[in-house]
Amino acid sequence: MNAEPARRIFEVAAQHSKAGVLEAFAQALDLPSYFGHNLDALADSLHDFADGLNEPSTLIWNVAPEFKASKAYRSVLSMVHEAENAQLKVVVRQA
Repeated sequence: MNAEPARRIFEVAAQHSKAGVLEAFAQALDLPSYFGHNLDALADSLHDFADGLNEPSTLIWNVAPEFKASKAYRSVLSMVHEAENAQLKVVVRQA
């Protein structure tokens, strides 16, 4: 029986604002200092992050109810799911 290899966990803390969510992703994923702190930069960085993984990993995004009600929520949700690949599993959960 083949067991699934251990997965590295990256957890994004719940935040109430778009700025807070962008900063939480930057911290959790150790994004470079030149990360632009906008949605386009997050999309690019998520793909670069996922493509650069060399071990099975899980990205857990904790979503605050206040952020889920914002305009940016659907954009970020789409981005994290688009970044999912063979190495990266995405879990989105309510905080």
